[in-house]
Amino acid sequence: MQNGENLLTFDTVSVSFKDAISKLLRRGSNEKLKALNGSSLLSITDKIYYYETTRKLTKSKMYAPAVAEGATQDMVSRKKSKTFRLLSQEEVVIKIWHVVVEELDKSVDGIVSELAEKLTLESDLKAAFVRYWPSLCAGQFEIHVTLLAEALRFFAEDFPFIFNAFPGVHTIKEFADYRLAESVLSVLGKEAENALSEALREIRKKQCNCSEKGIQIAASQSGTEIEYLKNFIKTVGKCHLRFTQYKRSLRVVYLDNLELVLSETNIEIDHCYLQNIKNFIIREDVIASLVSKNIHLETKKIILNRFLFSAGVLEDLLEIYALQRGFIHEFKMIKLAYNSDNRCNEFYASFANVIKKQFGISFQRHRTLDEILTFACSLYGLEDDKVPQLVKKGLELAVGGELKLIEPLVKSLDTKVKGCYRKLKEPQAANFQQAKNDYEIVLSLWRILETFDLLEPFFKLYMEKNLFRRIIIMGTDYLEYMNHPENLEKRFFDLLEARQSPWELVVQLKALRSNLIGTKKLLQDFQTSKLQHLQLAPMIFERKNVPASFHDFTLPELKIPKSLEALWQEFCAFYAESDPRSNKKLLVLQNMLHHLEVQTDFKLEDGSFLVLELTLLQASILDLFNEHEELTNQDIESHLCVATDILEPAMASFVNAGLLNIDSGAFSVNKEFKPDVKKIKGGLLKIFQKSTPKSSLKPLEGGLEKKDAFWIKEVLRARIVGVLKASNVSLSYEQLKNAVEAECSGFSMGEFKTALAACEDFFSLNKEMYRYKP
Repeated sequence: MQNGENLLTFDTVSVSFKDAISKLLRRGSNEKLKALNGSSLLSITDKIYYYETTRKLTKSKMYAPAVAEGATQDMVSRKKSKTFRLLSQEEVVIKIWHVVVEELDKSVDGIVSELAEKLTLESDLKAAFVRYWPSLCAGQFEIHVTLLAEALRFFAEDFPFIFNAFPGVHTIKEFADYRLAESVLSVLGKEAENALSEALREIRKKQCNCSEKGIQIAASQSGTEIEYLKNFIKTVGKCHLRFTQYKRSLRVVYLDNLELVLSETNIEIDHCYLQNIKNFIIREDVIASLVSKNIHLETKKIILNRFLFSAGVLEDLLEIYALQRGFIHEFKMIKLAYNSDNRCNEFYASFANVIKKQFGISFQRHRTLDEILTFACSLYGLEDDKVPQLVKKGLELAVGGELKLIEPLVKSLDTKVKGCYRKLKEPQAANFQQAKNDYEIVLSLWRILETFDLLEPFFKLYMEKNLFRRIIIMGTDYLEYMNHPENLEKRFFDLLEARQSPWELVVQLKALRSNLIGTKKLLQDFQTSKLQHLQLAPMIFERKNVPASFHDFTLPELKIPKSLEALWQEFCAFYAESDPRSNKKLLVLQNMLHHLEVQTDFKLEDGSFLVLELTLLQASILDLFNEHEELTNQDIESHLCVATDILEPAMASFVNAGLLNIDSGAFSVNKEFKPDVKKIKGGLLKIFQKSTPKSSLKPLEGGLEKKDAFWIKEVLRARIVGVLKASNVSLSYEQLKNAVEAECSGFSMGEFKTALAACEDFFSLNKEMYRYKP
């Protein structure tokens, strides 16, 4: 088509559209900012108007001069007649879009000019940018962009190809942000990277609540100033804008900035450490989402490398989350993180170091296993298959060998049991959670004994050193609480009996408990009202059920005072009637433990009378002073029929306590006696005395032969026989010793030789080589 007369061109057809856009933006200049808080700036009528205007324009037939291929503009201009061609709809849409872009660029230029003017007056450009940017974005620029986006929404949706040249742009608002960010980065020049880093710092600073709930709240507050900085960062990252000087991407700048922030951040290692790391990751995840959609995993890895995988952190964490109860979930999270990062060996190496270190420190500091058992209880609760062996190794190193483990374990169980009885006596002070924790510790002790295969020697030592003493000293209190469901000692014995082991000690324990049941019934039936101020709580045990060491503590020649003798004879008569076989059972008084309570005339601060805890011999001595003002050793010996070397330790105990005075070999009661209140427990004062020389004690006639209480020898005997039996070849002395030491450590050379000599029936010795003999 030539000449172009009466043909419609874009310039002529688009006049009304350009006027409508100009009118729209002028209208925006008069709008108040508060109008942005509404759902829309344009009414439905306005939106329909702009939709129809752009629709008609895109469907109009328009022409443009046609230029032949290869012809220059000068050649075309010299021709007298021009050729015109019909524009395609795509070309029309692009021309309409150029009109919109031109208006947006005017708004962008205004923002950029104002920013550049403000920055020229500042020395710190990055801080100035962060300070001015929100107010600049919140002005007329935002109103103009919003009006254009609402007016041309359907135009942009119908022709999305207009954004193809701009990565990350899909709407008019995103395009405006892209255009603005691109221009601002150009203005900032060398300071662009610093300005972005400062914007990231300000976003972190404003993210004061790092929890998930806090992040949700912050995300909902889109009108705050910080959102303009977030939108700027998001636009730079999404549109892949690069900086003029180094052509670096925002991703690189962000990761460098994150490394710097992490190097300056210290999180205290405490119970909340993992939660604090989680909150830190949540905060950074929000910031990372502004930078890139594909950077989340890399960001988390950098944070974890700093706070979880760095040297020394793991051991500090395990001291909290593994050795203290209540952190199973946190422990599993740490283990999973290390397994996921192929650091399983590193995790367990640190775990073993923590157990070894803390077990050793605890035992050196306290010389008991109480705290270590609490650690073990927590460790067993972690449900990790490697924990039992780690605990075993840690205990061996802490105490110096497994054979040195039994006595501290006995002491720890005894401490827990004593505490349990105290709580049972005071139900108002009962703490059910504490009782549960104590039983879990006892179960941990049980697991340790099973791991080391030390249950039998442990129980033998516990029975000799603790159980029988407690039964005698507690007396009726023990009978009252021995079957209480919360009794730790009962529950421990129940575990032992449930094993149904053929050990002699288990049989002895069952028989002893049976004796206690019979004693309780006997006590209920025995009533006496003949003697005032005296109360007898009889406890009858068969000699075969009493630990061997207690057969030493007998003084059959002791003549007890008349008052005690009368009560004793009354009980003997009752016992003879209650048991037809009593004539075949010799009753022998236990006289070396502090199982008698004697009330004195001395008053305590609360007005109550002081009660002494005494042995039978001590009580018999004091009873004599009820009838005599002074007594010599010879007087007491004649009354009680005891030897001097037995009597002297008992008399010394009273003199040392200040209860008796001695003058020229004569003893008398100290009328001015004032007990040490620090030594009084529950109104009771125990008068300690040195042990009587064993040479002065007489074995019980017809009693059992004393059993060997040297449990270490028995353990070693079992190990020696086991090693010889398992070996197919003869072993030298050193080879045998090393093999036994590999199974159980902590014995001396003398103990090994003694145990080996006791095994002579199980080996043959030929040329100093030992071989198992069936």
